[in-house]
Amino acid sequence: MAVLQDPTGAVFAIWQAKQSIGAQLVNDVGSLTMNQLNTPDPDAAQAFYGELFGWTFQQVAAGEQAFWGINNRDRLNGGMMRAERPHWLAYFTIADIDASAARIGELGGRVLVGPVPIPAGRIVVAADPQGAAFALFEGRVDD
Repeated sequence: MAVLQDPTGAVFAIWQAKQSIGAQLVNDVGSLTMNQLNTPDPDAAQAFYGELFGWTFQQVAAGEQAFWGINNRDRLNGGMMRAERPHWLAYFTIADIDASAARIGELGGRVLVGPVPIPAGRIVVAADPQGAAFALFEGRVDD
């Protein structure tokens, strides 16, 4: 295992899979659904991750809210958007975004963004009581 930083400043970890391949359950309520790279330099990030992992990127929205799909072997694997502070953001699938957003505050966290609509559903970006950011997603997921 190694913890690395990409050229835009985003920190991520890699490991040699062996018996632990990673997330075996995805897209179910309460589990990981997507990872999103927020970066001030999408071009540099695309070059770096493309060379390192063979990922390809497809721009699906332009302008101020530009967004790219990240593909691994022609399968959607994550997303990327321009942001001032470089970081990876994990999204978790939930059944009721409004109830979950309310519960975040009750548990000592903070809702930072949302709930807001996106093409596939709705999202909330939040921070836990220690300040770690995460996102929640309610909507259509891959099978």
